[in-house]
Amino acid sequence: RKNPYSVLLLDEMEKAHPSVHDIFYQIFDKGSISDSEGRHIDFRNTIIIMTSNAADSAVVNACENSRPDVPTLTQSIFPELQKHFKPAFLGRATIVPYFPLNDEEMAQIATLSLNRIRKRVQSHYKASFEFHPDVIDLLVNMNDSPETGARAVEQLINRQLMPDLANQCIVRMSENKPVEVVTVHVEEGKFKIQIQ
Repeated sequence: RKNPYSVLLLDEMEKAHPSVHDIFYQIFDKGSISDSEGRHIDFRNTIIIMTSNAADSAVVNACENSRPDVPTLTQSIFPELQKHFKPAFLGRATIVPYFPLNDEEMAQIATLSLNRIRKRVQSHYKASFEFHPDVIDLLVNMNDSPETGARAVEQLINRQLMPDLANQCIVRMSENKPVEVVTVHVEEGKFKIQIQ
């Protein structure tokens, strides 16, 4: 009511109770809804985005060999969506399927994640942070499940790279040695961190 021009994001709608889906019929049809106290809430200038992983395996299967166009992909995942949502609900929504991330996109995400680490190292230690291209390749190639998408890159960084980096920085500081240059590369299929 207080923010009539809004974007409302509802994540993983397939997990919501079907009665939650039913609430949206009134919003979709009338553009408004009444709350429990009878107050009118206008949704006409609201964009409602609902995400769902209901058809994720169907998307991966459809995109296994090539990337179909959006209408073809939408048509191929529709039966899977019908297992989770009523046809009346799907008929009122615009279905926008997302494609699995390819290696190039995963490499961009890995680079962004490593650049965030660079900023943290520069901010905290006033040190430079460099990584070899083979680090990106390892992050992309270690993701063997397309369903996990970019989360896999973040998990690999948080579980394999960051603990070792933090440990080495703490050891250097405990020895009263400065952290000036942090370099990450790959050695024998694992991250190797050098600090000078």
